[in-house]
Amino acid sequence: MRANRDTCCRLRNAARRFVRRYFDDACTIVSTVVEVHEKSVRVEHCVRRGNEEVGRGFERRVYVLSEGTSFRSAAFPSDLREHLLRSANDMTVSDESTATP
Repeated sequence: MRANRDTCCRLRNAARRFVRRYFDDACTIVSTVVEVHEKSVRVEHCVRRGNEEVGRGFERRVYVLSEGTSFRSAAFPSDLREHLLRSANDMTVSDESTATP
């Protein structure tokens, strides 16, 4: 978020579960930027338990600016868009976590 005036809002998302997971399963979530447009980005997520893929999903986020009590879509700032484009071409973000009560 930049100066509490602009942000990325989730526009659409979906997920599929392939096998049953349990609350204390240690899972790895791999997130990959797959599309970067002028005002939106699509990120795909893969959830793995060990070597097994247990879920997959995606989200589309749009860049918005706040104007008082309303929002409007806007083009990504050039530095953020360049970072997203590099991410789409060069890297996958991975987060390994274990759910605990």
